[in-house]
Amino acid sequence: WQVSSGNSGAICMGFWVALANLNTFLNFTIWYQDALNRAPIFCDISIKIRIGAEIGRLASIFCVARFLADIVSPRATALTKSDRRRRAIFDYSIAFGVPFLVMAFHYVWQPTRFAIVKGYGCNVTALMTWPTLVFRFIWPPLFAAAAVLYSVYTVYRLIRHRRNFQRAVAGSHSALTTARFVRLAILSFSYLLIAMPLAVYGTIIDLSITGRYLEYSWIYIHSPVEASFDFDRVNSASSQYRNVVGRHRGCRILCGLRVRGGGPLALLQSKRISRQGSA
Repeated sequence: WQVSSGNSGAICMGFWVALANLNTFLNFTIWYQDALNRAPIFCDISIKIRIGAEIGRLASIFCVARFLADIVSPRATALTKSDRRRRAIFDYSIAFGVPFLVMAFHYVWQPTRFAIVKGYGCNVTALMTWPTLVFRFIWPPLFAAAAVLYSVYTVYRLIRHRRNFQRAVAGSHSALTTARFVRLAILSFSYLLIAMPLAVYGTIIDLSITGRYLEYSWIYIHSPVEASFDFDRVNSASSQYRNVVGRHRGCRILCGLRVRGGGPLALLQSKRISRQGSA
């Protein structure tokens, strides 16, 4: 029902979770028992997907939390067609625009092509410079914190005005029923319970792995003559990072199962897609 009702934030969330899970599955299948550089072109694409999905999932859940907060806001009015269009443009710009921008600028702070981890596959390499902080590390905790604030506000409004909750949802004209609102809220809150600690923890781990802060220099990183790093070199990740990657993989799988939806309409749409595929 997320697609049929045009719920842009949830659509973006489903896209990024599905793409991240597919990327993780392919990486694990290819490198489940070694760390040989057998698919360099695939790794070039895979690490871009990892960067984009890491930010895109949290940006999407931020859009979902913002939408729920707007529904219960005292200033909320019935959504018109132009309101829904503006919300969709904002959501897609945030959930796709920011990740794609970071993916495009990855080369600026990329010292080597990629690293390969046994049982995990291709992974991003980075140096601690200001572009790394601006384009990679700052976005996950920023979106997670903003989504948490919106979620806390939503819970506060629901507790304070629980008697008018059904009327507020119906008056928004957003194709949301009370049950759908509750399911979307549970999705948002449950994901944030996992994503917020992981965003902070993952950022701390990444900061510790990238080492001390360096003054950014394009020549230092990318010049084939003066650079201290061979861009085509394939790194092996540290043991500290190998202990962490399994937790991130489990979170992606859990989020993939959760974001799919379990309502009657979701099951009906799944059956329709299955019939069309077998026809």
